[in-house]
Amino acid sequence: MLSRCDRRSDLWRGEAIHSLAVIGGFAGEPRVAQALMRMYGRCKKVSRARRVFEEMARPRGKYLWSSLIRAYANRDRAQLAALVHEMNSWNKRLEDEDYANILDLCGKLRALQEGQDVHAHIHLNRLERNRVPGIKLTQMYGKCGRPDEARRAFAEILSKEIIAWTSVVEAHAKNSQHKTARELFLKMKLVPIFPDEGAYLAVLRACVGPAALKEGKAIHAAIVRSALEKRPSVAAALINMYAKCESLADSSACFAKVVFDRIPEKDVVSWNALLAGYAQNGHFGRAKEVFETMPGRRLSSWNAILAASSEEGGLVLAKSVFESMPEWNLVSTTAMLTAYAQNKHLDQAKFMFDRMPEKNIVSWTAMVSGYAQNGSLGLAKSLFDVMPERNLVSWTAMLAAFAQSKRYDKAKALFDSMPDRNAISWNVMLNVYSCSGMLGEAKSLFSAMEESNLISWNLMLAAYSENGDLDQAKGLFERMPMVADGFDPDEVGVMNILSGCSHAGDVATGHSFFVSMIRDYELKPSKQHYSCVIDLLGRAGYLGDAREVIANMPYAPEARDWSCLLGACRNHKQAVIGVSAAMNVLKLNPARSSSYELLAGVVT
Repeated sequence: MLSRCDRRSDLWRGEAIHSLAVIGGFAGEPRVAQALMRMYGRCKKVSRARRVFEEMARPRGKYLWSSLIRAYANRDRAQLAALVHEMNSWNKRLEDEDYANILDLCGKLRALQEGQDVHAHIHLNRLERNRVPGIKLTQMYGKCGRPDEARRAFAEILSKEIIAWTSVVEAHAKNSQHKTARELFLKMKLVPIFPDEGAYLAVLRACVGPAALKEGKAIHAAIVRSALEKRPSVAAALINMYAKCESLADSSACFAKVVFDRIPEKDVVSWNALLAGYAQNGHFGRAKEVFETMPGRRLSSWNAILAASSEEGGLVLAKSVFESMPEWNLVSTTAMLTAYAQNKHLDQAKFMFDRMPEKNIVSWTAMVSGYAQNGSLGLAKSLFDVMPERNLVSWTAMLAAFAQSKRYDKAKALFDSMPDRNAISWNVMLNVYSCSGMLGEAKSLFSAMEESNLISWNLMLAAYSENGDLDQAKGLFERMPMVADGFDPDEVGVMNILSGCSHAGDVATGHSFFVSMIRDYELKPSKQHYSCVIDLLGRAGYLGDAREVIANMPYAPEARDWSCLLGACRNHKQAVIGVSAAMNVLKLNPARSSSYELLAGVVT
């Protein structure tokens, strides 16, 4: 009878049966207690399930533990912590399925500490090599932002099947270690283990940016050979992949559209994938066209076009879409709140926040970020202090608010008190040290980082360059491909080196790195790279070379390029090139009075 009580409306019936069991003296029977705990769990009464568990005489069997763990499904972190503490005090082996359930809960709640405690319990019972605990540990660490620990858990698994490989690929892909995820996918194929739908979905998530487009196309070809391309989830993932590569440039847009057109029965997921792909990459016109063509719009479709409208047309367009929506949910109102805050309408943002019928951690964090981005640090901190719960995003938003307001002491104090950190929070603090000239602290923090990404390395490069330590910057840059996990230097890293060379007057090193970015890393120099080279040559007195770079670079020269050269000519007393530079500045910007002052300094 207890098995039929599976909804809150059935709770009264379950409680009546419980009372009869107590009166009859058999409520303490293991099988009865197990059934009662399952009933209370299904009826969302976890505290009652726990009371049944605690009233059982010790030692409690593993099956009672199974029932308690199931009852805790979807509970909050405090209750999870209590469960893990109780489990550790019992100190006996559970069933693999029980470890799986509790690790799933740790991953869902991003409860890293509790997950590590469960890992310790598994280690104590020498179960890491078992298939189920090993896979679930890999997945839990991935969800908690610890891809390196996920990799170590994966390495312990004795028999690595497709689901184990998929879990470790996904753990790295979710945490932006895209190159490593793709490399693991290739290693899996060499075992050989043939990818299934889940493995393809995981690796497609790791195909991000122009450098990954070639691999993404190869994976697409393999999917076609496997006859999986027309499955809705795979097709949507392919569309997303092309959207994330080359910022959905025309070539990638074409591939995404081809994938979409091949889907025999397009569901809302497929339509939303194409819509989001266009919207997230600045193709609002195409996104709007897809939205208007969709045979059936769901609320998720409206939310996607609302977010795109906010980015494209600002507040007016976002309000128009919002008011046209047939219904709203928490995602809709949070998106509109964000649009108000981004456009400096904090009163309207707060008005919407206060009148939300329900709030979640995302809406709370959006309001905190809105205050912070508009310079209302006190209001941001006051709201942060009264949040009913916080996650890593909330903590990091407040940390960034202190950093943006140059309250470096407050940022450091908050960083030290954070219950958990990820690459973003570490990077914010690294930037704090860099901006405040604390190079030693920045170096120590960088060395101690539990996880880093390309941004971390670029921030450290910038710290060295801006503080005049060019040798350290050069050494760090050259170590990146060997030490950094899954990424090579990018355009930002080269820019940091060039900037450091410019301030140090090191033309030879600057020239070497500029050539290397093209030859060794196949990076296309941007206009900013050329401007930095012009500044480097001008500062060092290579004025003719600087003029040649301006004349021959694949970008139209701007007034600031010629002004840079003009300033260098004044410093080095080079009248001929200086006059030519001044004429070009005045041609592009006749109203620039400072050019006349620079020219006077050149010819006098």
